[in-house]
Amino acid sequence: MKRFWLLSAALAGSLTLAAADFSPWDAWKNGYTLYEKGEQFRDKGDYLKALNSFEQAKKLYEQLQKNRPDWNQKIITGRIADCDREITAVKRLVGDSELTSPAASAPTGADFAEQQSLRRELEQYKQKLSEIIVENDDLRRRLARNQASQKEVANLLREQRVMQEKYALLEKRYQDLERQSLEPDQRLTELRNQLIEEKLNAELTAKRLKVAETRLQKLDQDAVELYRARSKAEAAAKEREADATRLERELAELRRFQANAAGERSALQNRLDQANLQLKEQQAQIGSQENDLQNLRRQLQDTLKNGGDSVTLNAQLLDENRKLRESLTELQGAAATSQEQNTQLQNKQRDLQLELVQVRDLLQRLEATRTRLEAEKGELLKTLEREKGGAELASVELKNQRERIARLESDIQTWSDRCNRLEKRLEERKQEDYDAIAASDAAKRKLSTEISLLKGQIAELTVNKQDMETAAAKLKKEFDATHETLLKTQAARLHLEGRLKKLETETAGHQKLQADFKALQVNFNALQAENSANKKLAAQLASAQKQLTALQTRLADFDKTRQALARQQRENQALAEAKLKLEAELAARPVIRQAAEPEVAVPPRIVTAKGNPAELVAAGQKAEQEESTDLAIWNYRTALELDPSNAAAASRLGMIHLKREEFNRALPLLDIARRATPDDPELTAAAAAALNGQEKYGNALALLEPLRKKYPDDLRLLLPFAKAQAGSGQLKIAGELYRQAEKLAPASPLPKLELARLYLQGDKPDEAAAARLYQAARKLGAGPDLELEPRLGKLIDENRQVTEFMTSAAQEAARNNDWSSAAWYFKQLLERDRNSAENAVRLAFAQYKSGQLPAALETLSMNTASPDGLLLAALLRFRSDDFEGAATAAAEAVKQNGGKPVKASPQVAAEAKQLLAGSDAKRSVLAQKAAAAIRAAIQK
Repeated sequence: MKRFWLLSAALAGSLTLAAADFSPWDAWKNGYTLYEKGEQFRDKGDYLKALNSFEQAKKLYEQLQKNRPDWNQKIITGRIADCDREITAVKRLVGDSELTSPAASAPTGADFAEQQSLRRELEQYKQKLSEIIVENDDLRRRLARNQASQKEVANLLREQRVMQEKYALLEKRYQDLERQSLEPDQRLTELRNQLIEEKLNAELTAKRLKVAETRLQKLDQDAVELYRARSKAEAAAKEREADATRLERELAELRRFQANAAGERSALQNRLDQANLQLKEQQAQIGSQENDLQNLRRQLQDTLKNGGDSVTLNAQLLDENRKLRESLTELQGAAATSQEQNTQLQNKQRDLQLELVQVRDLLQRLEATRTRLEAEKGELLKTLEREKGGAELASVELKNQRERIARLESDIQTWSDRCNRLEKRLEERKQEDYDAIAASDAAKRKLSTEISLLKGQIAELTVNKQDMETAAAKLKKEFDATHETLLKTQAARLHLEGRLKKLETETAGHQKLQADFKALQVNFNALQAENSANKKLAAQLASAQKQLTALQTRLADFDKTRQALARQQRENQALAEAKLKLEAELAARPVIRQAAEPEVAVPPRIVTAKGNPAELVAAGQKAEQEESTDLAIWNYRTALELDPSNAAAASRLGMIHLKREEFNRALPLLDIARRATPDDPELTAAAAAALNGQEKYGNALALLEPLRKKYPDDLRLLLPFAKAQAGSGQLKIAGELYRQAEKLAPASPLPKLELARLYLQGDKPDEAAAARLYQAARKLGAGPDLELEPRLGKLIDENRQVTEFMTSAAQEAARNNDWSSAAWYFKQLLERDRNSAENAVRLAFAQYKSGQLPAALETLSMNTASPDGLLLAALLRFRSDDFEGAATAAAEAVKQNGGKPVKASPQVAAEAKQLLAGSDAKRSVLAQKAAAAIRAAIQK
């Protein structure tokens, strides 16, 4: 026992020293290495070494989890779960019997006092076991609560990610709405054409009004002529008076027609009939007056012949003269009245012109309002389509989350069943230990009784030697059985000690879970803050919906205004017809002609014509630059109506339809454009893309193959050709073509997206490679893909978490000047992403700092070259005394950076400053040239 406690104390001391010297980076690296060695041993069939490697790796990860609770526990827990899975698999392969160690040799010479001490120690272990079981139940309940909290936090994290993606989509939709706010549609174009026609009709009406004014002026001149003619001859005075009265009435009718905005036709016709009737009455009156005059003349002649009284005759003549003067006075008053009415008519005409100008301004404002509302309506329709797409994406994400929740519930049920089985086995083991102890006690009592009996028999039967030997043999057998029972008791005690250690490990894990729970609480508080921010975003979305409702209301009001305008246009048309008929009737009447007075100049109205096809194409291109796609489409279509073979308009319109994925409309237009330039790579590639969109892959290949021979490295032809190969089943050839496109355009996300889709096709899809390519495309500026995002989003998140963890580990190792560990971490990151030039530069720098200069140069030469990598290669070659290579690498770095100095990372810049400030930069002419080239390549 003393030896056991000494060994325990020594072991505890060694563990304390090990904990004091514990390095988390070495532990993580060694665990990673041991896990890989275990996989190698397992593949070779050496299961015992594989099991040993997996168990050591698991111990390192558990120690790392205990000592560094600030690290990402999810990744460490995942590594421990991987070790447990491999350990279980190896044990299943070899069986538990081969892995158990042989039992220790049986001790000899155990006395009664030692058995009593063992019994007391066993009782203490039983008591400890009961306490540990109670504590284990408490820990299990706490673990269940922590797991529930962890699930809740995970759900909140998922909700946060979903809300962030939704916010990004909403922001993108808002930007699209702002960009497309001025784009007109077909209805707007038709209304604009209708407005132009109405303006032309209004111009025609204005001209007709001008003709009517001219005729009114001529009527006024006729009235003046009538007044002059009436003053020259009294004989024709009454006839001129009748003519003047008729003309004045006609002028009055015209003034009333203009004052009432050209009146109704029936009223004007009635008034015209009345004027004719009055004219006939006046003519009848003039005839009666002429008859009276003739009678008076005859009476005068009879009187002169008969020699009547001259006094009476003079009186009668004076009376007649007075009557004629009164008639003349009345005619003059009527002429003055007619002049006043003419003045009023002119004033009313000016009022009508002013009102016409106001109506035109109102039409222009209505047209501008309608244009804006139509554009807003188009934007809202596009917003609705994007909302539908977002809803579909959200439903796919929700489906994935439900499947994951179902898997988690299945795992929880599995662990619950396993826990129940372990509890049952523990109860059975406790009962077996109790039965073994009871049997041992009974055997001991029986042995003591038999020993006393045997002593009595020896004293009484010393004579009978044979009986004594038989009794001794029997005693030996019973002693052996008792000894075996004692050994079982000791084995049970050792088993209980193992259980106690395991429970201590679980206690340490519980402490770790408490630390994790605190960290989760902090994350939960942060998520609550982000949730409040998301609520604010929801409020902003509600306000946007209110604005949408207001815009819809304004659109309805605009429709009402448009209907009212149409009614007014119909009334104006009826009025114009009435004017035409009235002017025809006035023209048919006899008019006294006179020299025409100079007409008042009227400024001509400018009406915009359609223009020629070249002007329309230029206008369409300008509209495209202003992101007014619908207006550009109208211009291109109008140009094609004027010139159906216009290649520029056909190509531009075909490209717009191709961007909108309207392949059936795009292909005929692109064919028209290709007739002018059949060898144009851009038009051929666009036509092939349209054929691919219609799934006519054979036609696309036949179209592209002639130009592919002429332009083998043209990226525009390469992408549709690869897609056509993939569509026709040639996946291997398509993959090679996409990789060639990646090399030709490393900054373009399109080849990576298409290659990611290609990896997901076939019988064995490679989701890991597709996820890496999709993530690289997103980094290059590609937006979320509706096809790839639901399938690869979860895998990308996991890869990103592992990459962030490895990157932080590498950076911390670099800050601690542990460059060997940093190089190991950067190498793992580079193996995860072979196309990352940044990781290649970091790995090469870490290898250089750890003294592996040739390995650093090899790393830079084997991976993607970048300006920063070439600059580091120049420093490494300078360090290895390859001054010409250093100068060449520095010049190549400047060339790849567009002829500008390279913005080096802080570590590379500091190393360059230290290296160039030393004496090595001045020891030879080549060294000075190389140092100058490196200084010129670094951005200050």
